[in-house]
Amino acid sequence: MSVELKETSGPNEKKPADNPAIKNMYLVTVNERVASALERRAFDTARVRPALTAAAISNLGAIRASADEAAAAADRLERGRR
Repeated sequence: MSVELKETSGPNEKKPADNPAIKNMYLVTVNERVASALERRAFDTARVRPALTAAAISNLGAIRASADEAAAAADRLERGRR
């Protein structure tokens, strides 16, 4: 069994294939979902955890920037309520 990731997003959107770790996370997760269904067993998160961890680490800068942006927006909102 093999799963292929096909891009469907627009030309200006970030794509999973732009980051190999994220692409791998999607492929590992989808393969596990299909395998668990075919084998009639529960989805095994232990099988996807290494790929998920690698994707998170490779995307840490973007995650941090998003958290900083959310904190700044919350600060602006709070200042507007005073």
